Amino acid sequence: MTRTPTPPPQSSPSPAQASSGHRWPGRPSRAPPGRPPRGQDRYAGSWNRPTASTILVLGNTGDPITPYQGSVAMGPDLARARLLTIRGYGHTEFANPSTCAANDEVSYLLTGKLPPAGTSCPQNAVPFPS
Repeated sequence: MTRTPTPPPQSSPSPAQASSGHRWPGRPSRAPPGRPPRGQDRYAGSWNRPTASTILVLGNTGDPITPYQGSVAMGPDLARARLLTIRGYGHTEFANPSTCAANDEVSYLLTGKLPPAGTSCPQNAVPFPS
């Protein structure tokens, strides 16, 4: 059985959504009048606090919603992070799989083992084969 993740409720667009014009289907872009927006308890920083483990940041080079440059820039903003680059198209690695990246992700989640610094994984298939 294939599962499709449900996007979280969102009261206002993220910066990436705002710049692209994207909105989650069926979700209001703001809270109704008289009701405070959701997410008032969200963590807003600081992002450079050391974590118990190094954070694995995934960056897809052809992602139109969360550009790769943002993933690259996020590394130095976090106290402990490692970038895993996926050379591919589309939004997220899950929608456009890379076996190489998936193996590194599973290893990280199960054992905490990070891929070597500078690891770059290809997407399994091109989106528009000729």
